[in-house]
Amino acid sequence: MRNKNIGLGQYDMVLAVSENKINFEIKQLLNRGIIDRKWQFLADGKGKYSLNQADQKFEEAKRAWLTLDSLFKQLAQLKADLQDKQDQLDDSEGEERIQLRIERNDIKDAIKELEDQIKISSKYEILVDAILDAPMITLLKDSNTEVLFKLPIKEGRFYYIDKGCIKECNLENKSYAFRVPIGKLRIDEKSMFLLDGASRTELREGGFNDTDFTVSSILLDFEKANVSQYSLKDSVLPADIGDRTTLQVAVINYFKNLETDKDSPYVLGYAINKKKLAEREKSLLYPTGTSYSTSQSNIARAPAFNFLMLTEKHLFPAAPLGGRIDRSLIEEALDKTSTVSGVIALDFGTFADNYLKEIDSSIENAFKDALTDLDRVASSDESEIKLKYLEKGINMDFTIKRKEIKNDADKKSISLRYDILIKANAHEEVSAVVGSVGVNRKFSTSGKYEFNGYKGAPGKIVIKLIASAQGNIEMKDEYTPPLIGMDTEELEYKSGVDEAWLSFSNIFNSLAKEQKKNTGKFLGNIGLAFKQVNFSALNNFSNKVVLPGSNVYTFKNIRLLNGKLDESDAVLFDISYAEATV
Repeated sequence: MRNKNIGLGQYDMVLAVSENKINFEIKQLLNRGIIDRKWQFLADGKGKYSLNQADQKFEEAKRAWLTLDSLFKQLAQLKADLQDKQDQLDDSEGEERIQLRIERNDIKDAIKELEDQIKISSKYEILVDAILDAPMITLLKDSNTEVLFKLPIKEGRFYYIDKGCIKECNLENKSYAFRVPIGKLRIDEKSMFLLDGASRTELREGGFNDTDFTVSSILLDFEKANVSQYSLKDSVLPADIGDRTTLQVAVINYFKNLETDKDSPYVLGYAINKKKLAEREKSLLYPTGTSYSTSQSNIARAPAFNFLMLTEKHLFPAAPLGGRIDRSLIEEALDKTSTVSGVIALDFGTFADNYLKEIDSSIENAFKDALTDLDRVASSDESEIKLKYLEKGINMDFTIKRKEIKNDADKKSISLRYDILIKANAHEEVSAVVGSVGVNRKFSTSGKYEFNGYKGAPGKIVIKLIASAQGNIEMKDEYTPPLIGMDTEELEYKSGVDEAWLSFSNIFNSLAKEQKKNTGKFLGNIGLAFKQVNFSALNNFSNKVVLPGSNVYTFKNIRLLNGKLDESDAVLFDISYAEATV
């Protein structure tokens, strides 16, 4: 089964996180050391050799490489000395010649040792020794599968070999920006995998974990990025063309080598979690599949990175509409301030199949707890609950019907209204001179005649889905018990014969009084039970429907997308991150 909700990219749920929030989280990764501030590596011009700060040999290799200038000068001097010795040797004789030959050979040995040292160090042509500022992403208007990645450098130096000499360049406040594809990462119940055309690369055994819904799970596919095509307007590069070109080569080689080591990070210092994760209790709407996309917006606060989620083992939607959300869901956020950092959207069908079924079940159980011996009756209408009660000649049919789901006036909450309708018949067989006499009295919530001082009136339940002051999903109920009145003022009889017989019977008045007394006692107990119906089960409802990763954010406003309650509609939750987490 596939979802058809175009507004959610044909996924069941979407967690849309703002561009500002993504960049704030990346900054926290840097501050917490998960992204390394040090950007240090040695590389050759072709990307064949690379050594970075994670290698224990890096510092020694760096020191040796920085002495190459001196080594080249020493080598030149040794070669000049060797030529002098050779000239002296050619003009010498006897013991002097023997001594000069020893000195010449010593110089040759020194040259070989120095050349070996130079050979080891000079396989690297570039050294970057810098401190990074927080990397940033910019969501693009012309693509929902790429981001602009900006690598800012706080301070440091860049060195490269030019015509046998080491050239130095200051990198302070420089930056390099280029486009990076969002990896076609998918997670199902069994594994995490990366799609590349028809091929599938397994990254991890095991299904979802809350960390899959945080910024550290965003897979930027640097292997497929055209790193050489930097954005001139978003980059700050050295003015010298030689410096700029060589820095470009260095950056290309750095990201190229990230992929050669499968345990290396995809984003500058942290790796995607590939370990099989421990099982834990799953929330009601826990996904069975996920992927990622972006949505651009003309509103500065609204560009969004989308965590796209499927439930109930639904199939991944196909291109070109699958995952494509042209209008950022953050544009729909009621709160326009910076305190809203994202929106969770539930396809209305998903909401109905999960939330509404849970609410309906809680309401049904509340009535069954208050009125024992209620039995469910099959109904063709999914929006209603039918219950029946039978006892000692009393036959009662309950219909609890969901009448409407709508945004409240302030659009900060959603209300669900249920009407409670009752039809009842009290039947009694009274012994008479001949056989028995059957009498009925009909009651309902639409009864126009008073019974025990009340006319009939439907009951009502209003369930408000709202964000609490603490930022949780909260259910508030308003309950009006139903009232039962008589449908007719007089008794009804089982047959015309009974009615004719009773018109001459002395027991008519006593029969009416007795039947009313028995029925009144029963309905009085029912009325008391109605007043005691308790919906406290809804108090813990939010615990059953917590969405993945919700421990890192709080809910602010809850509303319908368009109120149509069809496949184009969705339930939107504005969210605000309480604190930075990864």
